[in-house]
Amino acid sequence: MVILSYVFFFTVAGMCAWLVEKTSPGGTPGGAITTTILGPIGACAGSYYLIRFGPEFYGVSLLPGILCAILVVITVSYICREFKRNQSQ
Repeated sequence: MVILSYVFFFTVAGMCAWLVEKTSPGGTPGGAITTTILGPIGACAGSYYLIRFGPEFYGVSLLPGILCAILVVITVSYICREFKRNQSQ
């Protein structure tokens, strides 16, 4: 049962990542692969470390998970853009 709960947890976190991919400005560096890796990391961090509010689905608090996933993906996108800008100068 524990393995199945982890599968559902990461499935819901992946859906949060998909939502981030669709809402992030200018896309993400690396596209879907980067979002697939970073989105669940942000969703897990948001579910565990932020206040649990809003609907919860298989252990993922959806609102903090989505907000933190957006924050992680946008932060990494900004860092990658700045790194590319500094390398081209």
